[in-house]
Amino acid sequence: MNRGTMANGWLEKARSLAPIVEQCRDEGDRERRLPRPIFDAACAAGFQRMLLPRALGGGQADLEEALTVGEEFARQDGSTGWNLTFAMISPLFSDYLPEAAARAIFERGDAVIAGSFAPRGRARRVDGGFELSGGWSFVSGCQNANLIIVGGVVFDGEQPELGLDGAPVRQIFVFPAAEGTISDTWRTVGMRATGSHDYAVSGVFVPAERSFAYQDFFRGPAPRPGLGYPRPFMEMGPLHLAAIGLGVARDAIESFTALAATKTPLLATSRLADQPIVHDRVGRAEALLCAARSYLFATAREIVSASEDTPPMVLHCRLAAAHAAESAIEVVNAVYHAAGGTSIFESSRLSRCFRDINTLTHHALIAPNAFATAGEWLLQREERAHA
Repeated sequence: MNRGTMANGWLEKARSLAPIVEQCRDEGDRERRLPRPIFDAACAAGFQRMLLPRALGGGQADLEEALTVGEEFARQDGSTGWNLTFAMISPLFSDYLPEAAARAIFERGDAVIAGSFAPRGRARRVDGGFELSGGWSFVSGCQNANLIIVGGVVFDGEQPELGLDGAPVRQIFVFPAAEGTISDTWRTVGMRATGSHDYAVSGVFVPAERSFAYQDFFRGPAPRPGLGYPRPFMEMGPLHLAAIGLGVARDAIESFTALAATKTPLLATSRLADQPIVHDRVGRAEALLCAARSYLFATAREIVSASEDTPPMVLHCRLAAAHAAESAIEVVNAVYHAAGGTSIFESSRLSRCFRDINTLTHHALIAPNAFATAGEWLLQREERAHA
């Protein structure tokens, strides 16, 4: 899909936010949260409705289009890309709720969700739903969100409930953000403006219709009227996060290109832009970034075109996402080092890119362990085929 001709103009809307992102991003880095002017401008442009199903009044945008928008926001600023991507994908959770609950939460078009899928909560069944307590880390965007989504284990007394497979019953819970408290814990090397603080609740009531099985994220939502995206969230989620890494890498190449046109290094007689070794580094970085992007977007097209009976391709998507994330690190690190001493100052865009890319790629959905997991599965598949 051509990056400049998106059907609904979402990419152009994202580009139009660049001036306010540039104006506010240093404030976000200092305050360790997405600045409210950026968040408000994104909401005014409708990005929290971009992936909302049409049946709920949303745009139900194409997956590739959404990835390109997240990439563009991250090109403007990594933390902005991260938080606005989470705001964009909030409506995806509507597909996992009963239709009435989905309408109650999302039909107004102002729902923005933050959360953590780690099953660290402890829930017990009560009349009409669950009573949930627990604490979660890395709750990105919690200061601007109005809803929280978290994972937890269902307990019967002091022991976890066991499912038919003998494993503890794990659920996902959705409830108003005001029900819990935020702890100021997000003091990091990079991605500082994501506001990924800790969040906790104690005895909050969650109606049964605002909870669903943890495994649904891996097997996909149950068919029902008004469904927006039938594929599993754990296929799409890693692709969205990896696209942010691609945007940061693109920012790094563009920032280095601007620097190279004016900088003559100490003891050198020519600009960086005139040095053959720099030509080689930039050429390799561009090729690596374009190849990783092509693989990621080809994977997105593959899951969008998959038939209803196609088994979940979670591992396949995680592999493409991990490859994109690792490639983005290589690209950023290459131009960061090529810039010399200029890049070590906080005022340098390359410094921000370096800190951000080496922080965001620690997220579990795009972490390098996907390579080993995929390799093991591929080897076992071959053994099964020849058994």
